[in-house]
Amino acid sequence: MVRIKLSGGDPISERDFRGFGVVPEGAFGYQLKGTLLLLEFSTKRDWKKTRRLTRKIIAYRKHLSKIRQAYGLIPFVVFIADVERELVARLAEELSASAQEEDQFYFTDYETFKKVEMGQARNAEIYYFVDGKEYSLC
Repeated sequence: MVRIKLSGGDPISERDFRGFGVVPEGAFGYQLKGTLLLLEFSTKRDWKKTRRLTRKIIAYRKHLSKIRQAYGLIPFVVFIADVERELVARLAEELSASAQEEDQFYFTDYETFKKVEMGQARNAEIYYFVDGKEYSLC
């Protein structure tokens, strides 16, 4: 089980996203920042099935605008994968070639995520953006 280490946001139930065409495994709304954090977790097995991950990204590209309208917050998606960090970095770099202007996808590996102090995950520069560089979520 993944420990959620992202503080300051209002949790949003998974079931609240049914009907949007995509259902994140976790979500937090940050009213003061005007953002909506959507979480996706991937096991090693899921990661190896690249079509599954690709389908998720395609679905988010298609449906994020509906989520934005419904919540009045700017959504971004964080994928946390139980794979080696190098694989996560490689995926982010590969996605940079096909990135769209509105893409708000971040990627990190579970081992690195676990090492961050509880409540500090948003501030840690452990997330690869679709440009292949590391950033924090703040």
